[in-house]
Amino acid sequence: MIAYTYFDAGYIDRGYQALDSFIEYHNSKLIVYALDQVCYDSVKNRYGSRIEVVSIQSFFRSKDDFFKISPYLLRDVFDRCSDCELILYFDADTKFFRDCSFLCNELNGYSFGFTTHRFTESRKKYLKYGFYNFGFNFFRKDEHTQKLIHKWIEDVEAYANNSTKLKFYSDQLYLDSYITSPLVKNLDEYRVNIGPWCCDIYKWEKLNNDYYLNSEQIIHYHFSGIKKLSNNYWTISSAGGRFGVSFTVLEFYSNYIKLLKNEKIRVGFSLKDLLIMVSNCVYRQILRVRI
Repeated sequence: MIAYTYFDAGYIDRGYQALDSFIEYHNSKLIVYALDQVCYDSVKNRYGSRIEVVSIQSFFRSKDDFFKISPYLLRDVFDRCSDCELILYFDADTKFFRDCSFLCNELNGYSFGFTTHRFTESRKKYLKYGFYNFGFNFFRKDEHTQKLIHKWIEDVEAYANNSTKLKFYSDQLYLDSYITSPLVKNLDEYRVNIGPWCCDIYKWEKLNNDYYLNSEQIIHYHFSGIKKLSNNYWTISSAGGRFGVSFTVLEFYSNYIKLLKNEKIRVGFSLKDLLIMVSNCVYRQILRVRI
């Protein structure tokens, strides 16, 4: 297995969490595509030869390029991957909590392993962003992936030039054309690529500093949509509805945000460290993190 991700200087703190956690649990080759020189130099200096860093700043010219970049990067990994069977992509705003390589066994006989959004019935309207979430997906190095890449590039280029359509997540939307394909394995492992759009459908627990969903330890979480409002206030995207305001969920987010703010944090956590402010907007929650 070979893994890859991409980000720019604005995502370095999140990217570090994704890379550090992947390296902690996996020995696979890892490629980072740097969207600017600051990101390239930073990752190169931090990880040395452990990670292959590739500069693609010449490609990234506008926000429109950001949402059509996925198939181009997959094509590059495909060409670089001479001796691997499977390619794993993960978003830079994700974090690993366990080894995920066992999922490779589920892909026998399949060319693709995709994770769905797992929208509940009340969130079906958000399918406009795609049935699948591109935050964590497998691709086999075979002729089917080659065909997918070729068609995907054609699709995102045509989509980007159509001003009447939704451009955000346009690369992700292409995967919907594979919903009924026998080449696709919908990854059934619910502990992978969990995000704010589905995290509230599970029972959360914390045991010995590890977090569990329905009594099983989280493997990989997608911290999509968090945004810093001010020094100690951050928004948490909740994909159109408030997810369960449990102390466990909010502590989980708080711990991650603390790592983004400062790696040398004060040890310990109490209820006083967390102030929940539910805004009038149903699309977000705000939490305050004290370092």
